[in-house]
Amino acid sequence: RMSDTLTWIVRIVHIFSAIMWLGAAMLFSMLIAPRVLRDGPPAIRRPFLEAVLGPLTRYFAIATVLTLLSGFILVGQIFGWANYNAAFKVPRYGTALSVGILFGIIAATVGFGGVARTGKKLLATMQSVPANAPPSAEKQAEMMALGKRVGMLGMLVVLLGTVAIGAMT
Repeated sequence: RMSDTLTWIVRIVHIFSAIMWLGAAMLFSMLIAPRVLRDGPPAIRRPFLEAVLGPLTRYFAIATVLTLLSGFILVGQIFGWANYNAAFKVPRYGTALSVGILFGIIAATVGFGGVARTGKKLLATMQSVPANAPPSAEKQAEMMALGKRVGMLGMLVVLLGTVAIGAMT
């Protein structure tokens, strides 16, 4: 049936976009950002952030929206749009679904409201320092605090996303 095929397509989009979202969050938060923004040579930190912040934000926006939207559609396709709330009343499944949705939405909120916003503030702070001059002690401390905040919020997104995926599986 066409509806079964459509449900499988939406399910595949949901799973792969969630993998894209959480996988990239893990890779960037746990490996790339700490190595470049914390441990990398100061001369490459600003150009690196200038090069990746915009595309990375768009990537996360696409993966996040695809994950949440396809999940919403998937529940409607499986349980029927007229009985949408019935999905949340199924013993154990409804609880897992609710936890997954809640943690996914919180992860998206932390990602866009915290990580992206703080990353933009970090870049703006870096750009306020002349390119060939060392930052003042105050600016250096501000950049370190913003970098630490980006890292902590990024790890929070990873944790929340892991719980969401764990609940969904």
